[in-house]
Amino acid sequence: MGANIGTTCIYFKHKFDKNLKILAFEPDSTNYMLLKMNVALNNMSDDSILENFGLGDHESEQIMHITPSNPGHNTIIPDSEGLPTETIHIIKLDDYITKNNINPKEIKYIWIDTEGFEPQVLIGAKNLIMNNSIPIFMEFNPMTWNQSGLFEKMVTLLNDCYDYFIMISEMHNDKKNVNLYPINDLLKYKNLRVETGSMGDIFLVKDNS
Repeated sequence: MGANIGTTCIYFKHKFDKNLKILAFEPDSTNYMLLKMNVALNNMSDDSILENFGLGDHESEQIMHITPSNPGHNTIIPDSEGLPTETIHIIKLDDYITKNNINPKEIKYIWIDTEGFEPQVLIGAKNLIMNNSIPIFMEFNPMTWNQSGLFEKMVTLLNDCYDYFIMISEMHNDKKNVNLYPINDLLKYKNLRVETGSMGDIFLVKDNS
């Protein structure tokens, strides 16, 4: 979700699993065009489903703020004045899966980079993540999560679905000794005042031991 121009999903398929099929959502029209081009240039069109809309906790039309100098920073969260905007369509992932008869068991991995809109995306995917063991890699945006009013609701949902989160920055520093933090520890960052995305990324995992 928040596929941008496909850098992550294309790399993941090339690097880890060439049999992987891509299901990517990118609401920005320009990014979506570049996503389609990149997927085609990498000979992945037959293995990819690309959708030109976003994901959230209910179906709606939303205003996306476009950052011309960094299209990866486009956001529904109104964090800057004077930026150009685009109206985008939002749906729930659970609804998309049902409507398109997708087998949830075939979804092996979820990557979310939605510039602070992660709580809405996860809440809209509640049925999927509660009933299936799917690792999630996501951007860590505590300030915007708190501003959304959905921080606690998101953490409650994640507590029902996952056991721990990993700080990706710590994996970069020491790959042999990675700390597993209980999901509730996310709430320690609730009142932290940082800019969107500056906390890096986290990985949500279940204890399958």
